[in-house]
Amino acid sequence: MKKPTLLRSVRAELYKALHNKMLWIAIGIGLLLIAMDLWEAYEGIRHARESVIEWQAEGKDIYLGYSLFQSWIYSGSGTYGAGLLATIWPLLAAMAFGWSYNNERLSGVYNQVVSRIGIRRYFLSKHIAVFISGGLAHCIPIIVNLLAMALIYPAWERPSVLDSTFLSGLALASPWGFCIAMCGMSFLWGGATACICHCTGTYLRHGVMVVLVPYALYIIIDTVISVYYTLTQTTIFIQWSPRLLGAFFAIANPGWLQFSFLILFTLGPYAIGLWQVKKHELV
Repeated sequence: MKKPTLLRSVRAELYKALHNKMLWIAIGIGLLLIAMDLWEAYEGIRHARESVIEWQAEGKDIYLGYSLFQSWIYSGSGTYGAGLLATIWPLLAAMAFGWSYNNERLSGVYNQVVSRIGIRRYFLSKHIAVFISGGLAHCIPIIVNLLAMALIYPAWERPSVLDSTFLSGLALASPWGFCIAMCGMSFLWGGATACICHCTGTYLRHGVMVVLVPYALYIIIDTVISVYYTLTQTTIFIQWSPRLLGAFFAIANPGWLQFSFLILFTLGPYAIGLWQVKKHELV
C-alpha cells in the first residue's frame, strides 16, 4: 500500500491538534487573562478621565495622554492579568498539543501510525502540528488584546523604542505594522516553546510532566541569568530571558537574539527527538 504524502500526514495531525479540547482550553485561559487585562485597563482610563474632567473644571489645562501603542499587552501592560499571562504563557503553549507525541508513544498509537507512514514523516508531521497549535494558543489572546484595546485607547502615539529594539524602525514608521509583526512573533514563540516538549521522548510517563518541561527550562534560564548578573554586579543591557522575550514587548530585544532562540527551540527538539528514535529505536 502506498504511504500517505507528507502533506496528508500534516493535515491529519493538524486535524487532531485543532479538534482536541486542550488547545481550546489553553486559548480560553489566555482569553480570560486578556479579559482581566482589558477590565483593569478600562477601569484605569475611566478613573483617569474622571480626574481630568474634575481638573479641567477647576481651570487646569490637563489632557488624557493614553495611547494604544503604548498600552497594549506587548508594550508591557502593568495589569495583573498581563503579568499573569507573562508568567504562564509557556504552559499554555505546551498544553495545546505538546503532550500528544508522548501520549501516542505510551498508548501504542505511535506504532500503528509509524507502520503506515514511517518514522521521519510521522515525527515531522507531529512537530509541525505541535508548532502551529502552540503558536495559536499564544498569539490568539495577543491579537484579541490588540483589537480590544483599540476600542479603548486612541491610536495616536508611536511606541517608545530604542535602537536595540527589534524592528524599531518599523515601530516609528508604521506602528500598526509593528503591532502586526509582534503578533506574528508571539505565534513563533508559542510554536517554538511547544516544540520543546519533544525533547523528552518517552522518558516522562505523564503528559502533565511533559507540558511542564518548557516552563521549567525557561525558569532555569531566568534563574541562571539572575544569578549571573547578581554575582557580577553588571547591568542588564539585553533581555536574555526567553520567557520575557516571548511574553511582552521588551526594549532591549534584538532580532538576532530572538531568532537564535526560536531556531534553537524549534529545530533542537526535532533533532533530539528524531535522534532518540533512530539511535535507540524507541518504537
